[in-house]
Amino acid sequence: MIKISTILTLLTLNFVSRLSAEPAAVAASEIAANDKLLDAGEVGKVFQVKLLGDVLMKFSYCPHGSFAMGSPVGEDGQMSDEEQVQVRISKGFWMGQTEVTQEQWHVLMGTTIAQQAEKANDAGVLNGIGDDYPMYFVSWDDAQQFITRLNGVAGPASGWNFALPTEAQWEYACRAGTKTAFCFGDKLTSLQANIDPRNVFQPATLKEVVLAKACAVRRYPANNWGLYDMHGNVHEWCEDVRTDKLIGGTDPVGTGEWLYRVYRGGSWHGNAFTCRSACRYAEKAMFWRSLIGFRVAIVQRKRA
Repeated sequence: MIKISTILTLLTLNFVSRLSAEPAAVAASEIAANDKLLDAGEVGKVFQVKLLGDVLMKFSYCPHGSFAMGSPVGEDGQMSDEEQVQVRISKGFWMGQTEVTQEQWHVLMGTTIAQQAEKANDAGVLNGIGDDYPMYFVSWDDAQQFITRLNGVAGPASGWNFALPTEAQWEYACRAGTKTAFCFGDKLTSLQANIDPRNVFQPATLKEVVLAKACAVRRYPANNWGLYDMHGNVHEWCEDVRTDKLIGGTDPVGTGEWLYRVYRGGSWHGNAFTCRSACRYAEKAMFWRSLIGFRVAIVQRKRA
């Protein structure tokens, strides 16, 4: 029996999917009529989810395809766990245009960045506060709770789920068809991403561009697939258990009993080397830090 309080909560949240403001957006009515529409999308299409009030989450389409995951021999900053493998992404998916923001988190979870900071494994210092700033001090477990709640009240069309992207999906979306160290080329400046401007590939005249904290999403240019802050701002959790080497093949995902989960993308505290498309990090699933946030993907549900 459904409790009246539960019904009221759902009515209050008023989660709906609707046509994005962008001309290329996909209407919710179309998705409901044809579940395969999401899989048949094209780069540039946008799907929008409306949360409480005017709070929105926007997703850009990432087509199926193949790519070389990891970094080529000789890439500046290359680590030993980035040896390239061939990966096939068999199904298109939708990636959040931005990291989950503090406003989106508060609307769905009811806690503030300050309250999350109280759980911190580091100093718990707030480095960037605002509705449009990325949510951080979020553990991998916290991110999963957010996604579970999002699926419960705003689940997309039948056969699809909100989820953390796999490590392969994340890098594929970050690269957006590029083969260079960054989605912008083999160099990254603090005019292209929120990174630590020290020891980066840029003229000395630009090195005064430093924020030293997280910033509002969409402040920097998007990549070719309309995704913002894939380099820098805050690190982003992925679904995978950390593996010593990258896994190739079709739709790979790291699994196992190890407690460490992958996070990607670098942060405002890292230099360009640590923000490369191929750069990998890992931490325990129950770990809160001011440098780690996440973004959400919409993926096709696995068949039982």
